[in-house]
Amino acid sequence: MDLQDFNDLLKSADNKLSIFTDFTVLQNINFDINELIEFIKSNLSSKEILNLLNYEYYQQLSNSAKNELITFMEFPMDSAVFDILVLNNELKKMLLTNKTFILKNFNANMIPLLCGSMDEETKEKILQLYSDEKDVKIGIYKDYTDEKKLKF
Repeated sequence: MDLQDFNDLLKSADNKLSIFTDFTVLQNINFDINELIEFIKSNLSSKEILNLLNYEYYQQLSNSAKNELITFMEFPMDSAVFDILVLNNELKKMLLTNKTFILKNFNANMIPLLCGSMDEETKEKILQLYSDEKDVKIGIYKDYTDEKKLKF
């Protein structure tokens, strides 16, 4: 299948996400990663891209490719909180450390909620990344264990 055939398939599909998750289709197309990313960005909604990143095949993309997709996503302010809370920790960590994506889509006071289940090392990274955001510091501090609060 060439790129034009793939594009035609996408145009005729009711559920484009299912095409991007059908790896037998993807394996039969000769395209590079940048072309795949452009197809994803031009055919899927932000919520569909977020769902797509949950698939193992897409988790194997390079960090720069995943970050490009993450930065592209846009949600009405704070509307994707619950969608992000249920993601695996690696993907959640990638989203949280993409400051452009987070500040574009969330109020700073939502960041501690989003990283609540993360390990304390990750919380430290996020705290450093958002060090200029007072609400983030306070929220993350509240979520620390008592031992960590004493060190802090």
